[in-house]
This record gives sequence, C-alpha cells and structure tokens, in this order.
Amino acid sequence: FPTRRSSDLMERHEKTRALLAAFGCALAYLLAGKALTAVLPQVPEEAARMWAFVHRCAAAPIVEELVFRGAIQQLARPLGERQAVALQAVLFAVQLYMDFSGCCDIALGAARILGYDLIENFQSPFEARTFNDFWRRWHISMTSWFRDYVYFSLGGSRCAPWRHYLNIVIVFVCSGLWHGADWRYLAWGLFTGLLAAFGVMTARARQRINRYNPLYRMGWFKVFWQCLFTNALCCLTLVFFASAIYNTDPFAVYGSLL
Repeated sequence: FPTRRSSDLMERHEKTRALLAAFGCALAYLLAGKALTAVLPQVPEEAARMWAFVHRCAAAPIVEELVFRGAIQQLARPLGERQAVALQAVLFAVQLYMDFSGCCDIALGAARILGYDLIENFQSPFEARTFNDFWRRWHISMTSWFRDYVYFSLGGSRCAPWRHYLNIVIVFVCSGLWHGADWRYLAWGLFTGLLAAFGVMTARARQRINRYNPLYRMGWFKVFWQCLFTNALCCLTLVFFASAIYNTDPFAVYGSLL
C-alpha cells in the first residue's frame, strides 16, 4: 500500500505534469510579445524548469533549426555550380552550425526539464581567432571524446614534436571516418588535421611575427582579421564535407573558387 509520503510525491508530480501541459498549450501565445514577462512571475516555483525549456529550447533553437537553417539550406544546396560558389561554401558552414547547434540546444533544454545538465556542444565557434580554437569550440562532445580516447592514447603532446603533429592528424582522420565511409570525409579529416598540425607547429613563430605587424596595433583589426581568416579556412575544409553530403566533386568546387 502506498504510504502518505509516496502519495504526496505522486500528487506533486501529477500537479507538475498538469502545469507543464497547461504551459505547453499556452506556449504559442506566450511567445508572442511582452505577455511572457507578465505571466512568468505567476509560474509556481516547482514549475521553474518549464521556463528553462522555453528559454533554452523553444524559442531561439527552434527558430534557428526550422526557419534560418531551412532558408540557408536552399541557397547552399547547389554547391557544385560555378556561380557564387564562395558564398555557397560560407552558407553551408552557417547552415551546418544552425542545424547541429539548434538540435543540440533543443536536447539541452529537454534534458534540463528532466533535471539533467548537459554540456554546451558549441561555444560561439565563429568567434574563434585561430583554427585550433575553432575546433575547441565546435562539436565539443565529439572533439573531447577523440581527445580523451584517441589523442591521449597516442601520447598527446608529451612526445617528440613530429609525433605530436602526427597525433593531431590521426585524430582528425579518425573523425572523418567517424562521419562516414566516404573518401571525401577522409579527405576532410586529413585536410583539417594538416591545418591543425600546421597551426600548432607555427604558433610561436606567428606570435613573434605578430608583434611587428603594424596593422595588429589596432586591436579591432587584429580580431577582425584573425576571425575572418579562421572562418575562411574552416569553410575551405568543409567543401570536402559538403561534397560527401551532396555527392559532388570537391575538386570541381575548388576549381571554381580559383
């Protein structure tokens, strides 16, 4: 027989589920304008997770996933055409980010309703100022897994320099194969790994050179140029990735960019 305590818990859970259902029915209205700020103070304390759901996974991520991603996808789809190939490559990177970060944010919000806090899978990757920093911000769950179980197992950076660079390339090649059994995914991983290894190899030299760059004396220009150059490199590598998705010839796309 249920005890008094278990009956109270069951009643409280039933009340919370009823509040969630009522809140979900009013969701379309609440998202329209300032009505949301008037209603939220009336939400009971035990239903605070509902606001986490709306704030985290009902507003921005759904708009990002269903509206902007769909519009950009239509522009980025004909990747192999000669016209505006550079713009299509950039739009594909933005579409991929919106598609993936949007669904991850929805998962984060849904998990928060159940009381679980998941990690942020993307941390503003397009604000990265170096190629390696971009990959520390992008798809963190995947890159951290490869770092812990592949990169560290190979020796990480605690080895000879040439082996360190080789470990970086191997990690990205494995990441490419993880995405699919296609030579273009493998080429994407190899290209990305070589750029990442080159970035680590030349990090100190670039820091010394940057001290004597007169343009870098303007802080805003330094940030702007580094972000622009980093994102351009990432878009170039994603040509292989997009070609695997849309079954196009990546070298024809690179030829169109020249």
